[in-house]
Order: sequence, then structure tokens, then C-alpha cells
Amino acid sequence: MLRYALLRAAMLIASIAGAALVAAAVAALGQPGALASAGDFFGALLAKAPDVFLFDVGDSSISGLTARIETGPAFLASLELLLFALPIAFLVGVPLGSALADPKTRPIVAPIVQLAGSLPVFCTALLIGIVFAQLWPAHAGDVPLLFAAIASHDTGALIAALQAIAPAGVTVGLAGAGAVGLAWRNALETASAEPYRDGLRRLGLSDAEILRVYVVRQALALTLADLADIMLAIFAADAVAEWIFAWPGAGAAFIHAVALEDWAVAAVIVFVIAVIRAGADFAGPMAAHALIAEDAS
Repeated sequence: MLRYALLRAAMLIASIAGAALVAAAVAALGQPGALASAGDFFGALLAKAPDVFLFDVGDSSISGLTARIETGPAFLASLELLLFALPIAFLVGVPLGSALADPKTRPIVAPIVQLAGSLPVFCTALLIGIVFAQLWPAHAGDVPLLFAAIASHDTGALIAALQAIAPAGVTVGLAGAGAVGLAWRNALETASAEPYRDGLRRLGLSDAEILRVYVVRQALALTLADLADIMLAIFAADAVAEWIFAWPGAGAAFIHAVALEDWAVAAVIVFVIAVIRAGADFAGPMAAHALIAEDAS
């Protein structure tokens, strides 16, 4: 376990270092003269790389605020959206994946899941978002945020915040459910095919007991191992939903920053999302390895 943890930790450090270089390259685009030659660009990149870890890559070219301060509210808004969407993604995706893995229900759900799986997640989010935008208009005016409503203990503000976040949150959740469902289906099929099932049957365990005690646990471990890819898919859906429903999150802020060549803001957003993805790539396989090791013991 210790050797595996050290390996994953080394991969995490390498991923964060790579994210810092990418973010530094984005930030370097906004430096005067950085695009004059390859040498100037790499010089600006290396100068910015240490600052990335402090989220101090410069000021926004639009607002004049430091990129760290400029992106703070956007990350808070995205966090609220993800906290709303993640339960939907798993509550819908896991039953969907289970139905797809079951031969009896597979013909019913296969067309839906296969369609979602054949499209990039941002395309799925775009299709769902376009439909919801017609039925469920975006909130007009300033967006009331959930955290502020909860802190104020104001029931009316909380209802308004839930109404504002629901269109984008449900869009992200349903788009993410496709990725969760496919990951869970693949994990169930892999776990169900394990050779230990025949031995457990000979010990007198029923198929239901094997499924509940062993297969689901193995499938959970395999799904956790794919946590980084699931989170990346949900981030892609998040950016599309924020754009459609004018949600003031990091995804919309990134699109806005790139369009206006506000590279300092774009660099901070790239770095934070890459670090979150790297963290999921560390935590998911570690949790999966712990579950499998516990079964083996």
C-alpha cells in the first residue's frame, strides 16, 4: 500500500508541475513582447511558472484586479453548481449503468446511454441545455448564490437561489450522468466477470449475495479509479451550462477571458481545474486500491 501511495503521490506532483507549466504558458501570452520570438515566449513562461503556485500571475487586463481576486467569486459559483450537479450525476448515472449492465433492461436504456456515450460530454450538455433554456429560462439580473442564501437564514433567498441554480445544475448533472453511467456499467461488467464468482457459488452464496457483498464493492473500486475522467467530463458540461444559462462560474469566466485575451485570468482557471483533476486522479485510485486491498485481506 505504501509503495502504491508513493507512486500515486509522485504522479500527483508531476501532474501539478505540468499544470503549472501549462498555466504559465497561458499567462505568458499576455506579457508584452512574449510572442516576438520563441525565446521570448519561453523566457516569459519560465518567469511566470513560480508565480502560478501563488496564483499571482498578474492582473486582469479587463478589470485591473489581480487574477486571483478576479476569479474567486467565479470559483465559488462553480463550486455551488458542482455541489448541486454531482448528486444528480451519480443518482441518475448509477441506476442507468446498472440497467445497462443487466441483460433484461439493457434493450430499454441502451439507446439513451449509447447516444450519450457517443457524443462528447459538452455536446450532450449543449443539447440538454438548449432544451432546458426553452423550458426553463435563465435567471434575470444578479444571480443569487446558495452559500449566501444559506448564511442569511432567509427562506425566500434560499428558494430564489435554488430556482436560479436549478437549470444549469440539472443540465450538468444529467450530462455527467452519461459519463457516470458508462463508467459504472463497465465496472459492473468487469467485476461480474471475475473468476471468484464460481468459487463463491460453491461456498453456498447466492447470486444476490455475491452481487451485494463482492461485485458492487469491486465495481465501486473500478469506478473510483476512473474518478478523474468523470470529473473532467463534468467540468466540460459545467462550462457549457454556465455559458448557456449565464451562470457566473469559472467555466463561463474562462470562455470570457479567452475571448477578451485576458490571459492572467485564463491561466488561474486552467491551473485550478488541472489541480482538481490531478487531485481526483490521486484520490480515486487510492480509494479504489484501499477497497481492493481490504477485500484481499
